[in-house]
Amino acid sequence: MKSAKECKINQLLRLAELCDTTQAEKRKYYMELAESLILDNETLFDFTSEKHFVPPEYKHLIEFYEQYKDLLIGNSSESNYQHYLAFCGEKNIKPLERLPFSQRMCNYFPLKTAVKRNKNVTLRIWVVRE
Repeated sequence: MKSAKECKINQLLRLAELCDTTQAEKRKYYMELAESLILDNETLFDFTSEKHFVPPEYKHLIEFYEQYKDLLIGNSSESNYQHYLAFCGEKNIKPLERLPFSQRMCNYFPLKTAVKRNKNVTLRIWVVRE
């Protein structure tokens, strides 16, 4: 069975392999991350406290998650997106669209969406993924 470190190296190498010729910088970044893992230099990585890898173009999501994680749980997807838009406005960052934002948050952090029904209202809320 592969270690977590070996899995991360394989994941980074696969991401580098999937980059096309217009994504040379991204490919180089993934290769450097894999190399630093091979050399046991984990200080070059951008990981959340839960050790989920977040690609460089979405690093602002780490700060958003760290700042708002207690507020996100149990809140509706719409409400969380509004918090994200406000965060991006404060930081002068171009926000992601609603669906890509939700997908990336659930991929990179221990979150998932759940359906909550209350009388005639159905909401998507964020809960902790186990």
